[in-house]
Amino acid sequence: MTAAELRSLEAGAGSIASRWLPPFGVTCAVALVSGVVLAMQLRALPPSWSSLVLCVAGLAGWFVPGRWRWIGALLLGFGWACVQGGHVMSQRLPAQLSGQDIAVVGHVDGLPERHEQVLRFDFIADREGNPDGVAGKHLRLGWYRSRIDVAPGERWKFVVKLRRPRGTLDPGGFDFEELALERRIAATGYVRDADSARRLGDTWTIDVLRERWSQRIADAVPSPSSRFLRALALGDTRWLTEADWDVLRETGLNHQVAISGFHVGVVASFGALLAWCIYWCFPKLGLRWPRPQAQPLLALLFGFGYSAMTGFQLPTVRTLLMIAVALCARIGRRPWSVPDALALALIAMLAVDPLAVLAAGFWLSFVGVAWLLWCLPHDGPRLRVRAFVGGQGIVSLGLLPLTVWFFGQASLVSPLTNLIGIPGFALLVTPLSIFGLALDLVWPTAG
Repeated sequence: MTAAELRSLEAGAGSIASRWLPPFGVTCAVALVSGVVLAMQLRALPPSWSSLVLCVAGLAGWFVPGRWRWIGALLLGFGWACVQGGHVMSQRLPAQLSGQDIAVVGHVDGLPERHEQVLRFDFIADREGNPDGVAGKHLRLGWYRSRIDVAPGERWKFVVKLRRPRGTLDPGGFDFEELALERRIAATGYVRDADSARRLGDTWTIDVLRERWSQRIADAVPSPSSRFLRALALGDTRWLTEADWDVLRETGLNHQVAISGFHVGVVASFGALLAWCIYWCFPKLGLRWPRPQAQPLLALLFGFGYSAMTGFQLPTVRTLLMIAVALCARIGRRPWSVPDALALALIAMLAVDPLAVLAAGFWLSFVGVAWLLWCLPHDGPRLRVRAFVGGQGIVSLGLLPLTVWFFGQASLVSPLTNLIGIPGFALLVTPLSIFGLALDLVWPTAG
């Protein structure tokens, strides 16, 4: 084959490839999330069989090579969101059990919160020993004028009065029903007869360790500032007052206190740095396992461990998916770019949980990264300080409409405060807090 024929063949292959959309590219990811959002606008969900038909048709259309595969992704997103939404709605408390006194047995999930004389906590009912409409369900309970504190992992038997989650329709008001749908809360209620409450024992959950570590931080740092350390290291924001939240919102630092994907990225970076140090000390390890593959794996392990410490909150799961994308690309020796990794993480997130679009953090994280990639130039080197300052301004400006839409307010000074807050909190305070927790695990008397 002559050189001219070879060039002609390569040109023809390139023209065909240009007409094919990659199945996991940005276009298909945007189409998938658009289908999910369209499904969220429905006033009533279609029959489950029609949603399954849409899923099958969309999946088939998505993986047929061509320029129209985004339509398949759109149909799949719409159908999959309807399937998941119908399943979650079917798991809500049956109407006949609403308002009745019910004896439930289960364990405390998450970290209980006490506000004056009200104790609020999540409760997972056992699959056995409970009524059919309550067994295995996620309940949100309140215990008024409780003289007893419940702890994570404790098993209890309560007499409760439950109802389906519901929210107000006031413009600008908080929609608890939407939050319950996102978090799979089947019913809300309160402990009816405190005298009949019985503690049955303990079960192990990751929240047991979170509660223990939170108390360790409080004991090691007796000053009032320990509440910020607990929030930064463990996502334990129970001890922050309304005045604290007002100051954080006014300065635009509330996202630094709440566990975000950036915190997971910082911890994962320490894992990658540790792998680099190990290979620098023992270079012969590269003969058995290449360093470019070991670094993402250790970063994923560090990120997974930190996500477990913070209760696998949604932003941490998104970052874990992006790290997993990098790991798969490294192991498979596939070229990838940051937009492709972001698109694949978005697809993976919606495949696992399409109802994640109901959370404000979903949009703030993905849109923020996408906006930053779109606006920052990629031609030639830039000064690091200038790039950091410019990135802060771009992200703050781009996320301003979303912040106002979800929270009804925005901080005009946030670009300036984040110039200090991001390096201070994410690169100094949070890593040191996590290092202290890790040291406490290895050497408990160090605290």
